[in-house]
Amino acid sequence: MQDRLLFLSVLCGFSSFCCSVTSEIVSRRTGGEAVYLPHQRKKLYSEEGRELGSYRSQSIYQLHIQLEEIEPAIWRRIIVPGKISLARLHRLLQPAMGWENYHLHLFTIGGVRYGEPDPEYADEGFQVKHDRYASERDVLRTEGMRFRYDHDFGDDWRHDVLVERIEVLDAEDWVVPRCLDGRRACPPEDCGGVSGYEALLEALRDPGHEDHERLRTWVGDHYDPELFSVQQLNSAFALE
Repeated sequence: MQDRLLFLSVLCGFSSFCCSVTSEIVSRRTGGEAVYLPHQRKKLYSEEGRELGSYRSQSIYQLHIQLEEIEPAIWRRIIVPGKISLARLHRLLQPAMGWENYHLHLFTIGGVRYGEPDPEYADEGFQVKHDRYASERDVLRTEGMRFRYDHDFGDDWRHDVLVERIEVLDAEDWVVPRCLDGRRACPPEDCGGVSGYEALLEALRDPGHEDHERLRTWVGDHYDPELFSVQQLNSAFALE
C-alpha cells in the first residue's frame, strides 16, 4: 500500500498529488542502514504552464533498473511516460543511472535489438532496429516484462530492467519522469567495467594502496560509491 501511494503521488498533471511534497532520499551506508532526509522540491514551469521535463502520455510505466554483476546492488526505481520512443527512454536511463551519454547503447527486448544502427553491425550480421522509431508502449506491453539495456560496449555495463507497473490514465495528460528510489552511486565512466570498478573501490578503501592517490584524484574528492540522491536525479530529469 505504501508503495502504491508513493507511485500515485508523483503522477503530475492529473491529480491533487501534483502539489504534494516529494522527498529527497539519500542512500548511504551508515552502519548498514539507509538515511532518509526530507526535501521540498521546487517545480519549474514552461510559459504554457506545464512542468518542465513533462511529456504527453496516456500511460505511465514504473521501471526497476539494476546494474548486473555488482554487489551491493546499484539500482533505481523510476516512472516514465509510455508514449516515448526507446531513444528517449535511453536519454532518461542515462541520468537515472549516472552515465554521461557519450557511449553506444543497446536495448534487447524479446530477442530484438534496438539502438542506433551502424554499418559495421550489418557487416557482422548484427541487426539493430533504430530506437527512435520504436515506442516504449508498443514493445513493452505487459507488467513483469524484463529487458536488457547495455551501455558502453567497451566497459560492457549491462542493466536488467523490469516493468513493475503500467498505469493507464483516463485520458492523455502531461507526465513528468520521476525517480522514486534507488541505491548507491553509478560507477565512474571508463573505469574498466565490473572488474575495473572493483579494483577502483579496493584502491579507494585503502589509503596505503599504491594507486590510492592517483585514483582518488581521478574520481574526485566528491565521489562516494554509497551515495545516491533522488532529489538530484529528479532535477536532472527536468532538463531532459
